[in-house]
Amino acid sequence: MIREWSPCLFCSGDRSDPDHDLHCDGRQGTIEETLARGPVLHPPHNGTDTSIAAAYSVEGPVVETLRRRVLITIEQRASTCDELEAALGLSHQTVSARVWELRRLGLVADEGLRRQTRSGRAAKVWARVWGGV
Repeated sequence: MIREWSPCLFCSGDRSDPDHDLHCDGRQGTIEETLARGPVLHPPHNGTDTSIAAAYSVEGPVVETLRRRVLITIEQRASTCDELEAALGLSHQTVSARVWELRRLGLVADEGLRRQTRSGRAAKVWARVWGGV
């Protein structure tokens, strides 16, 4: 059975999650947990039943490990999602979801540069924000 998603306006987490108050202090964009203490965001989804199921299937240590791998790679070199996919051998859905989470945590930001993807399209370059959450 799939749980009803109730998004929090402050942290983008699920307000109906029994542990929500452990992750969100109710201030716009402020998350009390850090990457060192475990995952703080539910993986993003588009609201369809299959997307919600996929998001919940990768919670916990798996998503934390993936998020850390993406962050470490961006720390070594500001990267597009396409570059991260190639470097880490991960799918676009996995990489873009982890970048979205890192951006919400204030750990990465759009550097303002664009680089060409393998398909020839322009893509945002994501850089590490030092001093983030």
